Amino acid sequence: MGGVGGPVGAGGPVCMLGAPAPGEAAWAMEGEPLTDRHTQAIKAALGTGAARLVLQRCSMSVEAASRLGGALCAPRPARDALRVIDLSGTALGVPHLRGVLQALKMGAHVERLSIAGCGADDAEGQVAMYLAHNDDLVHFLAGGNRVARQEEPLCRALRTNTALVTLDLSDTALGGAGAAVLTSLARHPSLEVLGLAGNGLTATEAVGDVLFGCKALRTLNVARNPFADCRFLPRLPHAAALTELNLAGCGLAAGAAEAMAAAFAQCPRLYALDVSGNPLGDAGARALLSPAVLAAVRYLHLGGLGMTTASSTPICGFLEDSETLLSLRVEDNCCLDPVELSDVFQRHRELPLKGLSLARTKLSEEGLRLILGTLSEYHRLQALVLDGLRMHSATLVAVVDCLTQERSTTQLVQFSVDDNPIADLPDVHAAFAALLRRNRRLAAVSTRGTLLGDQAVRAARPEYVPEAPTAEAIRFTSRPGPAPINDQWYSPSAMFHGTGAVDEP
Repeated sequence: MGGVGGPVGAGGPVCMLGAPAPGEAAWAMEGEPLTDRHTQAIKAALGTGAARLVLQRCSMSVEAASRLGGALCAPRPARDALRVIDLSGTALGVPHLRGVLQALKMGAHVERLSIAGCGADDAEGQVAMYLAHNDDLVHFLAGGNRVARQEEPLCRALRTNTALVTLDLSDTALGGAGAAVLTSLARHPSLEVLGLAGNGLTATEAVGDVLFGCKALRTLNVARNPFADCRFLPRLPHAAALTELNLAGCGLAAGAAEAMAAAFAQCPRLYALDVSGNPLGDAGARALLSPAVLAAVRYLHLGGLGMTTASSTPICGFLEDSETLLSLRVEDNCCLDPVELSDVFQRHRELPLKGLSLARTKLSEEGLRLILGTLSEYHRLQALVLDGLRMHSATLVAVVDCLTQERSTTQLVQFSVDDNPIADLPDVHAAFAALLRRNRRLAAVSTRGTLLGDQAVRAARPEYVPEAPTAEAIRFTSRPGPAPINDQWYSPSAMFHGTGAVDEP
């Protein structure tokens, strides 16, 4: 999606608030200035029953914003169809946002609204009023705006709107107001997805109150908050519906690991867990890496814990014993013994694991070749991330040769070798072309930070269109983006990852 705006329907580009349902009309534009021609087209689309309006990272003048507000005030019943508005990254500011929200209050039944990163600082009054008086709104994303400097209007609105299912207030500089906001949500009857990452929260007791009182809560992202203690952890088992928990970068040290393990062991539905960026070390990892503690976990992010090779045995043991783990990330640690890991995949061909990130794990080239030699015969592997391993061209060719040899059973969907000193050489192109031909389901190759061009892709996949992916064509990307998934893959929600998106129900 990008460039000239226009209608999209079923099979169109996926937007931040989810893809259109089959037969559902939408109007979308990304990264362009909003012009009079666009607002006329938007008004026409709304007049014919468009259910979604997506204006991501667009710029607009005061006049354009006014015309947009006028388009949103289209006569009923035309505007009744509008259900989703995504204005994420569009520089609205407070005056423009006020006009848009005022227009929406005049009758549109919007269920999903994203104003993430709109530059709407100090807009808590407008946001609170819209929240408090719109019973149709069930998904609201305001991340990246300072909307709670005066906490009482927002808190009152959150207590009033009991229909909210998704709320993202990540990176909104809640700070000291965070405790009051959490208290206002503590017994919310409908809240399922809550994003509070990067807010300077220290009120762990208030986090515990949310876990205890929000009985429908299934996704909680409180990453990048400097929690001073772990007093919220005993409340985790009370969140019976919780399936996804992001505690990345919260300053949780090895001393918190036992409390974490005790709490996680009582969360039988915890499918996705991110504890990356916490200085847990080897002792903390050892406390957590047990099937008794992480009985149902399918996605586990252990990046940057400060683990050494002393953690290799607990990691490999967990791989062997877990019956549910589908995706493991151990990047930014020096924690793996190549012989031990390769032995695991040699002995256990039927592990459930489908995705593995070894990025920046300081594996030697010899160790990497050893691991890939066994992984090549591990038929379940779909995603492999080898970023930042200081791989030179010859090593990459050897790695790819392992994945394309005759006895290889691997069918990759995603392959990433970002930030490696890989040159644009004929033998590298030949290796990549062989990988692409053998892995017909390979849908994303990332080579950012290397010198490798796309000649191999062009040679092996005639359908490849650079930087213009569609729903029908194979996608190759040189930009960050969501990992491609197939029906068998477990992918945590966008809110768990902190992308400021709403997943489809």
